[in-house]
Amino acid sequence: MNYPAYKGIEVSASFPAETVMLNKTDSVEAYMTLTNQTSEPIELTFNSGQLFDIYLYDSNDQLVSQWSNGRMFTQAFQTITLHPGQQERFGDKLELKDLSGNPLEVGTYKIKIEVKTSTKASGELFQLIPFEAEGQLQLDDMTQRN
Repeated sequence: MNYPAYKGIEVSASFPAETVMLNKTDSVEAYMTLTNQTSEPIELTFNSGQLFDIYLYDSNDQLVSQWSNGRMFTQAFQTITLHPGQQERFGDKLELKDLSGNPLEVGTYKIKIEVKTSTKASGELFQLIPFEAEGQLQLDDMTQRN
């Protein structure tokens, strides 16, 4: 992944690697870790209290679930400083429900995590430069199908 606004940041992501059984769990975890690989501190600026979001898309690339759906966040800038060698982990559990609160169907989905940081572009303006990673999520329920 290439993030020209943040040279020296290593990005790693963690998603479920195995098939998730809907009859055994009601959520999955998604995390992204940013590591400062430089010898200087790097400031990550956020436009609100929302530091990240997790999205789930169906096989037609339609958004079916979003971690931030129904949540409220403060509307204030905040900054996290990554010192040399320091890591910051972002993410949480995503409930396996659609945007209306219904259980998800068996199938293959795309899961994406985004860290919602921004950097000063020019003057006093901030430009959103999200760190993103995505993977595949397979949902099953172990029931017999005819």
